[in-house]
Amino acid sequence: MKLNVSLPEFIGHVGLAKFGETFEKQLVKRCTAWLSEEYRPLDLKLGDGRQLEMTRNPVPDGSAVIIIEDVTERRESEAKILHWARHDLLTGLPNRRYLRERLERILSRYAADNGSALAVMYLDLDGFKKVNDSLGHAAGDQVLQTVADRLRKTLRHGELVARLGGDEFALVVENATPATSAALAQRIIQNLSEPYPLSMGTTVRIGASVGIAFATKNEPVDQLKKRADAALYEAKEAGKGTFRFSTAEVVVK
Repeated sequence: MKLNVSLPEFIGHVGLAKFGETFEKQLVKRCTAWLSEEYRPLDLKLGDGRQLEMTRNPVPDGSAVIIIEDVTERRESEAKILHWARHDLLTGLPNRRYLRERLERILSRYAADNGSALAVMYLDLDGFKKVNDSLGHAAGDQVLQTVADRLRKTLRHGELVARLGGDEFALVVENATPATSAALAQRIIQNLSEPYPLSMGTTVRIGASVGIAFATKNEPVDQLKKRADAALYEAKEAGKGTFRFSTAEVVVK
């Protein structure tokens, strides 16, 4: 049977019957543009949140088979996989990979020397190993989740906190100064030193130490992170429960 309408119009009529007039117009317009391009999938998002994928498969007689598939569940699964590739499963915080990507983007902007300052803070929990060893990993995990929640509440909008692994965390603060960074470090240490009531009925206490490094112009990500880590080591050597600043002159091998 031969239809006296173009393919975009036909698909638009199908869309009208199933999804409404607004979607029909959108579908006709996008399908027309799609047909002039190479054989790649066309993604369509419906008003109810569902996602469709339209594919075009050529056949020997020069025509093509058009397949419209609801890929909502597949796309949601892909989004979850992508999310957890960059986030910590236990705390939900960004992980090392996310931290590196974020720092690389920020440092590329700072290479233009816009006059603002970027601070990276490395944070380590004091006394956490004792909790893990004496009460078990379930208790330790609960403490880490509470630490993550307290850090989220401590930071301002736009500031980043990531879990590096174990009981180590990192913070990224733009438009920072030594004074505001010192105040933030003190606030973090105070908040993380508050008691941790556990679901098993016991309460534990831990502390925190912080190392702070300010980015220098054109500094590689790895060097900035190593300077923050070196400052954290100095804070722990100073007796824990405190913070130390790094200097740009630290030699990284």
